[in-house]
Amino acid sequence: KGERVPSRQDCNEFRTKKDFRFLRESNQERSSDSFTKTREKPVKAPTMVITDNSHNHNHQSTTRAPWNTSPKSVAEPSPLLDDDVKHLNLLLDTPHQQHDASNSSCSLEELIAQLPTALSEQKAQGIPPGSDGDEVFQLMSRVQVDYPDVSRYAHADPSRHYTRNLISTDGTSYTLLLLCWNPHRSSPIHDHPCDGCWMKVLQGQVFESRYRDVTNENAGINPNNNNHTATTPGLECTHHEVYSQGQVAFINDSMGYHKVGNQDTTHLSMTLHLYAPPFQQCRTWLDPNNSQKSSRSKMCFYSAYGKVL
Repeated sequence: KGERVPSRQDCNEFRTKKDFRFLRESNQERSSDSFTKTREKPVKAPTMVITDNSHNHNHQSTTRAPWNTSPKSVAEPSPLLDDDVKHLNLLLDTPHQQHDASNSSCSLEELIAQLPTALSEQKAQGIPPGSDGDEVFQLMSRVQVDYPDVSRYAHADPSRHYTRNLISTDGTSYTLLLLCWNPHRSSPIHDHPCDGCWMKVLQGQVFESRYRDVTNENAGINPNNNNHTATTPGLECTHHEVYSQGQVAFINDSMGYHKVGNQDTTHLSMTLHLYAPPFQQCRTWLDPNNSQKSSRSKMCFYSAYGKVL
């Protein structure tokens, strides 16, 4: 008595609120039940598998993923902790902020691009070629060349001992060649009228024999005849070494003369040669026992920039 009689609108609102509360509670219960059932029986529709190693056996639980979302976007990797980064750096032996670019490899194109600057800077700083600070030697050591990189330059001729194939030159500071050596063939003894020659073995094995002129050292005065000078002209072999794939060698005239050849008796060998600056001719010796008899040989190319001449 005295209370307002609920109208039809009030009843409808109450029913709506009650139904909403019931549906919300029911949905929560069904959601919880669905999660439990999901753990008991994996769902086959698009799912993401998570392996739980907390038990003695491998337990796999599944979580439903949206149809338009890939599992990779659902499972975000956790960020690495500082200890993880330190451990990875220790394994890789490459500290994150202590990377040394001088130890990284470079391609043939990168070598060609860096050669003029490296040669000019080295000369400006007075660094002797072939010394410990030789940046060009380091460049040659770093360059990684596979056969596909030089296949267009690799022209061999079975009728010759070796072929000289021009890869690149600027005409003033350097000439870069690919030499193809036929089995068990070699060059004559020769000099290098330039700052030096850098050589890197790309395929097979090559040998190098170094010589020095001992004519003046063997010259002497005959004690029985002051007017007679006894001389024994000749080139003496002072060093012989075999270089394998990836190894680099350097020589200039202050170190002596040399000849290079293919150590292998059945397979072709290939070497990368850098001369700085370019030269047009050199001296060669066919008879090491007579150093006074040398020839002038012009620097000819079998091919240039991939085309046989």
